Amino acid sequence: GSFVTLYPKAITPPAVSYTQPTTLAAGTYYWRVYSNRDTDLARVQVRTLFVGTAPVAPVLVSPLNLASVLTAVVPLSWNAVTPPAGVTVQNYDVQIATNATFTTGLQTFTNVTSPTNTPALTAGVYYWRVRARFGDVSSPILGVFSAARSFTVDVTPPTVPVQLLPANNASITTD
Repeated sequence: GSFVTLYPKAITPPAVSYTQPTTLAAGTYYWRVYSNRDTDLARVQVRTLFVGTAPVAPVLVSPLNLASVLTAVVPLSWNAVTPPAGVTVQNYDVQIATNATFTTGLQTFTNVTSPTNTPALTAGVYYWRVRARFGDVSSPILGVFSAARSFTVDVTPPTVPVQLLPANNASITTD
């Protein structure tokens, strides 16, 4: 598609910034900066700007907070984010960590859809959260993370029960 110039502004060097003097209506805008000596504007990188209400964080669905999970591969799901008008949700980032501040054992998975599965996890407590990715696929805008939840992976098989009665090779009679 073509790039339509709605708000042209020439800046005289040495200025390196520009402030839009009027309020932009809600929606998605694309902007670029180029020299008046540029002859091939297709080479100039275009950036995306969203104006409007910030999208909300995803709401986690499963597993429930503090759940005990009996499998190494844990299914994760969350409610889809409904973006404001003019904004597109591309996909989601999922983070899993071994502490609540997401600084230890952090694994980040990008371009994810809901639901998804974790990789095989070892036994222990894990924390997870999700954020939406908005706008252009090649340079998405990152949303805010959901409230974190934790779950415990318990892959230890149960102990084998010990049969107490009747004794091995015992005879049982009934009246």
